[in-house]
Amino acid sequence: MNHSIGILKTSTSELENSTQQTSTTIAETTTTAFEISRAMESQANDTEAIVDKFMNVGNKIENVNEMSQSVMLKADEITDAFKNNHEVIDALIAVNGQNEIEVGNISKITVQLAESSSGIHQITGTIAEIANQTKLLALNASIEAARAGEQGRGFAVVASEIRKLAEQTTAQSEDINRIVMQTINHVEQNNRSVQAIEEIAEQHKSSVSQTKETFNFVTENMNEMMSQVQAIATEIQSIERDKDDVIGAAQNLSASGEEVSASVEEVTATMQEQSGMTEHLADMVQRIDGLTKQLAEESSRFKIK
Repeated sequence: MNHSIGILKTSTSELENSTQQTSTTIAETTTTAFEISRAMESQANDTEAIVDKFMNVGNKIENVNEMSQSVMLKADEITDAFKNNHEVIDALIAVNGQNEIEVGNISKITVQLAESSSGIHQITGTIAEIANQTKLLALNASIEAARAGEQGRGFAVVASEIRKLAEQTTAQSEDINRIVMQTINHVEQNNRSVQAIEEIAEQHKSSVSQTKETFNFVTENMNEMMSQVQAIATEIQSIERDKDDVIGAAQNLSASGEEVSASVEEVTATMQEQSGMTEHLADMVQRIDGLTKQLAEESSRFKIK
């Protein structure tokens, strides 16, 4: 019997040691699982924070995308306006060219008018000389008619009429010459005005040409800027798609972390339950050990004869 009690004590002692080791292992595992759960929970919180930040970044990217689209619309409007201005400038150049032709024609007509007026002035001068000679001849004829007496009276009347006609011719020649001189003055003024118009037209032509060159330069830069804005808008759209992918991956990671955390919590609960059972088993082993000691003490009182 003592042998059996010894074996029972040994088994109980080994079971108690094993139970203590198991309890220690369960405690360590529970602690580790709890730390893992806390780490996974922290990771899930960090992931959610990252998702929130990416959402904010995504909103800003969307705002930038909207602004880039607005810039593109404005750039399109400016480009259309420049195209319309190009058409206006081309029409202005065409009108300016037509004006140059008309001003040239006016200049030619003015020169021809000046030449004609000069010719008329020469003719009126010749007429005035002829009229003066005619008056002189009429005067001589009147003198000769007076000398002839009654025989020269008819010739004197003719000479008088010729003199009157010569005087009228002289007066009309002077009037014509005065009008021609006024016309020549007007032609000279008109010629100066035409020259001023030609200079203004040339300056206008130069200004229009410079304006067209400026518009061409601005249009080229606008086209280049449009290409750059389009490239930026494309990159922003690509970044927005990448942002959505990153947010999706982060949300999946957060969900996976929450699942792992839940699984770890389940394992922790199970380990805690096992720890309770182990502690209960340890209590039972201690009770058995105590009973074994009592049994050994009681059995030592008996002596077999």
